[in-house]
Amino acid sequence: MEKICKSQIKKLAIALLITSLINTYYIFSPYLIQKSEAKETKDDKEKEQAQKTIKQVKIEGLERASEEYVRSVILSREGKEFDPITLRQDIERIYNLELFDEVKAEFKEGTLVFKLKEKPIISDIQVEGRKELSEEKFKEVMKMKKGDFLDRRKLKKQIDDIINAYKKEGFIFTKVTPQIELLPQNRANVKLKIKEGEKYYVKKIVFSGSQKVEEEQNLKYLQTKETSTLKRIIGEGKLDLTSLEVDKDNLRNSYLDSGFIDAEIKSPTVIFNPAREETLIFFRVSEGPRYKIKSVDVEGDMLFKKSQIKENLKTEEGEYFSRKKVVEDIDWLSSLYQDIGFAQVRVNPLISKNIEEGKEEGEVSLTYQINKGNIFYIRRINITGNTRTRDFVIRRYFSLLEGQIFSRTSIMKSYIELMRTGFFEKVDINPVFLQDGKVDLDIEVKEGRVGAVSLGGGFSPQFGNFFQSLFLLFQGQISNFRGLGQNLGIYLAIGGGFAFFNFFFQDDHAFDTDYIMGVNLFRYQSFFLPFLKISTGGKFNTGLFLTERTKFILSPGMEILDVYDRRTGGRIPFYQDDIGAGFFRSNSRFLRAEIRNDTRDNIFAPTRGKNIILWSKIGGVFGGDLYFVKAGIASSFFFPLKWGLVFSQNIRIGLGGGLTSSRFLPYPERFFAGGIYSIRGFDYFSLGPKRQYISPSGVVSQIVLGGNKSVISNFELVLPVSKQIGLFIVLFSDVGQVFAEYQNINPADFRASYGVEIRWISPFGPIRLSFGLPLIKKKGDTLRLFDFSLGLFTFYPELEEY
Repeated sequence: MEKICKSQIKKLAIALLITSLINTYYIFSPYLIQKSEAKETKDDKEKEQAQKTIKQVKIEGLERASEEYVRSVILSREGKEFDPITLRQDIERIYNLELFDEVKAEFKEGTLVFKLKEKPIISDIQVEGRKELSEEKFKEVMKMKKGDFLDRRKLKKQIDDIINAYKKEGFIFTKVTPQIELLPQNRANVKLKIKEGEKYYVKKIVFSGSQKVEEEQNLKYLQTKETSTLKRIIGEGKLDLTSLEVDKDNLRNSYLDSGFIDAEIKSPTVIFNPAREETLIFFRVSEGPRYKIKSVDVEGDMLFKKSQIKENLKTEEGEYFSRKKVVEDIDWLSSLYQDIGFAQVRVNPLISKNIEEGKEEGEVSLTYQINKGNIFYIRRINITGNTRTRDFVIRRYFSLLEGQIFSRTSIMKSYIELMRTGFFEKVDINPVFLQDGKVDLDIEVKEGRVGAVSLGGGFSPQFGNFFQSLFLLFQGQISNFRGLGQNLGIYLAIGGGFAFFNFFFQDDHAFDTDYIMGVNLFRYQSFFLPFLKISTGGKFNTGLFLTERTKFILSPGMEILDVYDRRTGGRIPFYQDDIGAGFFRSNSRFLRAEIRNDTRDNIFAPTRGKNIILWSKIGGVFGGDLYFVKAGIASSFFFPLKWGLVFSQNIRIGLGGGLTSSRFLPYPERFFAGGIYSIRGFDYFSLGPKRQYISPSGVVSQIVLGGNKSVISNFELVLPVSKQIGLFIVLFSDVGQVFAEYQNINPADFRASYGVEIRWISPFGPIRLSFGLPLIKKKGDTLRLFDFSLGLFTFYPELEEY
């Protein structure tokens, strides 16, 4: 029994042990399983993370493009986690380089590969069919060149630019067809086949619905112009669709300036006539009522007396409303405030219309609302673009200094002065407004050519017959020497009637001051007289600026003159005639002084302003053979008229005398008149006293002795034919004469002429073609009805004495 109990107890204990082990397993097995699974998950994540990390970036397919350049725009870098969004952005950035036709990317096992296909390189560009568009204008629009990557979008833009250039010249239906020939080594030839089509001109512009505004006025407002035979010759009157769209607004301005505030202009209609290469243009106009000014007032921030402001306004009560006058008033009011520092002043015109029902005319009340804003001071003047010109040279012409109050007029004046130097092709002055009432002025300049060397020729009839008047010319000039604003030049000309050499150096602001220093050396020979005249000399120029547009120059100089008989070659000895004029070897040492005030807006083609020169010259101060004194005035005034016309009046008066017992002005210093530079219609230097001269070789000649008094006046009406190419027609009338010592200035002895002149400011220099008829002449006068000058106006020093 005891054995049985022990056996049962043993079995029971084993059962309990097994049960405990089973219970323990079920209790702890979830934890063991979770721990195992966590370990497996961590290993998987680390493995997956390692696969998403960019270990290497490869770029394939590059031939000419720089790998470094491509990598600079990629944001997917080694060590970073791969991101599909970033990859898409990288592909877009590579495309934006405009170097590749195809961009693909692949990421595998930590390696990111960009597979690129470069655009072909343009090996050659050919253009067929270009005839009417000039080489210069074609080069302006032809940006694509050999060596560029062939970009289809750029090619399309290039074609559009060429077509637009043709359209501006009147070729409305021009077509450009590209042909691309692919070559080995990823190269391509590009051929542009141009079909120009016909050039269309504007035959007539019609304003339908216009009743109260004259057609002539409307035409003046339009960029599009009607053609004529003369305009066709010079290329004007062509159809330009771009200008035509702008002309819709221009035409509305014509009506706004005539009081039609509610005027409406429909888009123009163009009717083509291919048979005659002409077009008719129709503008449909709805004028609406016309308005007069009932009252004009000024309100807001009043810093000036209202009565003073209203006195200077262009808009007046009782007149028809004019947009142009309102714009001028706003500009004047803005300038008034901007000149005392209120750079951001706002002037708003408030217009109140009133019209009775059934009336064709109404009234408007106009009020200018002024908001002055804050006052500004110049903090800094920043200059960029001047790779050659020194900063202080540019600042020299700037009217404002850092720390000064803002002034619009001073800025505009500075712009004009900088452009007048001739050093820059372009000047931009941009104010950058800051906080606390400060403003920076950013001056960006585009420098012009530092100098020019040219070889050419010309024709100047004052030197004799046709063959004597031809000349060859070499000229070299540096207009901004060393970037200091200095002028340095050399001229050499040889012709059948003369030879000329001139060297000059001029610094209008020596040592960055208002003092002027310069030197001029010359030698010239003239053969067209019975004599051979050889003159050698030079002068030193010094002076200073009295004002910004007025300068004083003092020039001591020296000139040695030899006169030879052309037949014998011998020097002509001293000889005295009844008025004391002699031909001899002379050594002239002189002192010349002048005060010059020049306010012209353009040197070659002025439209307004004046140029006044007061001068004097005395010989014998430093010794020499010639003792004399001369003085004079030369003035030119220019007045703008309607329709772009310019009226000018030139007056030159000179008086001189000898400082010897005879009191006669020596021959080399006497005044002469006649020719294209003084009195047109008469031969060069032909006016004034004459006498017969018998040379040592027995040749009898009529010699013009010149005078000690000179009065010359020119009146001109300048008609701009084409300002774009610098072509002008000039109607002129000249009057004047030179008088000897024994003569008084007598208007009855004046000579006069009238005529027409064509002037062209060409790339080769000014060209003048003159046809003059004598209005007042006398027996013995030598006429020159036709005159022509090309390349140079003059080499002859006598013409430089005013």
